[in-house]
Formats: sequence, structure tokens, C-alpha cells
Amino acid sequence: MTAVVANTANEAVDCLTLEELARAWSPEAEGAITDWRQVREALPARTLTAYGPEADLPTFDFFTARVVGEAGAVRLDYVAGPAPQLVRSLAQDPGALAFVDLNTYLENRSALRLLAVDDGAGCVLPEPALRRAVCGLRGGRGRGVCARAPADPRCTRRRAPARGGARLHLDAAAERPARR
Repeated sequence: MTAVVANTANEAVDCLTLEELARAWSPEAEGAITDWRQVREALPARTLTAYGPEADLPTFDFFTARVVGEAGAVRLDYVAGPAPQLVRSLAQDPGALAFVDLNTYLENRSALRLLAVDDGAGCVLPEPALRRAVCGLRGGRGRGVCARAPADPRCTRRRAPARGGARLHLDAAAERPARR
């Protein structure tokens, strides 16, 4: 599975649409999409730096095929590297936008901000067990109180019906927050 992440200081965005991700990651974005406002006008002006895994990894092919529409088609000015290097860079860059293997996110979740993805049917966060890890929820089956920040919109959402299909950081059951 693939996770879309940003720097933890970037609280302006909780969710990106597939169209916004394509705008940021397509080959046409190279040298052209350099600010978060170019991804979505309502976002604050902040330099956007794209990060991702090296091109020979399955995460790369899955993400580019799903988001851009063609495996391997991506802006060439993104910062690529092994997971430890990416995590260090992401943690230091407030304008970072990246896609990483879900395990990389899970192993480094205190250093990365997980973003929901809207595939046209609303913003989707990972399945409830991962949501509990992200939001610090207590309680069973995705219910409970958000221990970290009760007002955090990523942590307060209704359960959506189970859906199948290949999705970014999504398993069979999805959570859908309001997009901001």
C-alpha cells in the first residue's frame, strides 16, 4: 500500500484529490508546480517540494499508474531516495509532499503527516486499525475518543461503507473526512 504524506507542520491540508495529486506529480508539473497554491488555490502560499521512492520500487509504479495514469510517468524534479533519507528530508521540509510505502509511514508516523485521498467519492483515510494509530483512538472497531486532538478533522469522522478496488493507502473499510 502507498501513503500520501506531508510535513507534520503542514496543517493546511488534510486531503488531496486524485486530480490535485496528478497536478502535482504529472510530468507536466516538472518545474511548473512549485507552490501548494498551484495544487489547490485555497492552500497557503508555500514552496512545494515533491519527494518519493526510487523508480525501481513497486510503490513508485503503483502510485504513478494510479495517480498519473501511466506507470513510471512522473515529474523528474522530485527528490528520490531510500526511505530513511526521505523521512529525514520530509521532517525538515515544511513544503514537502510525498508518497511512500505504508510501512515507511507506520514506522515514522511521528515525523510524517498522513493525508487522506479523495478518489471522487470523498476523502479516504486508511482502515480503522490504522486510523486508531494515526489519531490515538481508544476503543474498539474504530470507535473511541481521539487522544491527540479531539478537534482534529482527520480523527473525527463517520464510518463509510466498505469499498473494494485498488486505492492509495486504503483497505476494504474506509473513513471519509470533510475535505479542507
